[in-house]
Amino acid sequence: MDFSKISPTLWQSSRFVNLPSDDGRFLLLYLLTSPHQNSAGC
Repeated sequence: MDFSKISPTLWQSSRFVNLPSDDGRFLLLYLLTSPHQNSAGC
């Protein structure tokens, strides 16, 4: 896969906004866009 599409609504989702730190948000973005991801997201 050359790219991963992430919906812009991610930025307003309560699950994303309520993560306890920027590190958690960065980890989620990494898991969603990592070249090592699978259909489960990691």
